[in-house]
Amino acid sequence: MPAIAFFDFDGTTTHEEMFTPFIKYAAPKHRLLLGRLCLASTIIRYKHFNMPAHLVRPKVAGYAFKGLDEETLKQKGKDFSISVIPEFVRTNALERMQWHKDRGDRVVLVSASLSLYLKPWCDLQGIELLSSDLEFNNNKATGRYATPDCSSEEKVNRIKAQYKLSEYDAVYAYGDTPEDYAMLNIADYKSYQWSEME
Repeated sequence: MPAIAFFDFDGTTTHEEMFTPFIKYAAPKHRLLLGRLCLASTIIRYKHFNMPAHLVRPKVAGYAFKGLDEETLKQKGKDFSISVIPEFVRTNALERMQWHKDRGDRVVLVSASLSLYLKPWCDLQGIELLSSDLEFNNNKATGRYATPDCSSEEKVNRIKAQYKLSEYDAVYAYGDTPEDYAMLNIADYKSYQWSEME
């Protein structure tokens, strides 16, 4: 059987995180201005008092997108995946993904970022995706996530729910922050910040 390879996105596949740029790209301008005030305490706690990122991302996305049209947001995500993401993608990450695909391995992006922009990007690369998802009801964003923030242990939960790892010859994982440790720990071959780990 071929191997399976799991890649983190922000900071691993890209040089920078893409969640914040997408918020700025897709949210209405008045939401961005008011959000700095309404979410000021959350942002301060995140930057200065170690508030976990998995608690911050849903709050920010919820404020930015609540009530917005689903198709409009999906189009924003598609546009972002084409016009912005390629500028930040690491050449070595694409080369490593291609190396796996050439071997016949299954390649999966596993990210806390949003499927709105990751799904069209992954479709272009011919790879699979596990990510955080906004919830929509009657074609409007509810301001909540449809699934838990896909970071830390949740990455492993999502992987194990989707894939039977024992069916593969080997498991590879690539990450760059402590939010990737759990995913790296289930791999036979692991890379942290593009250096091999024991």
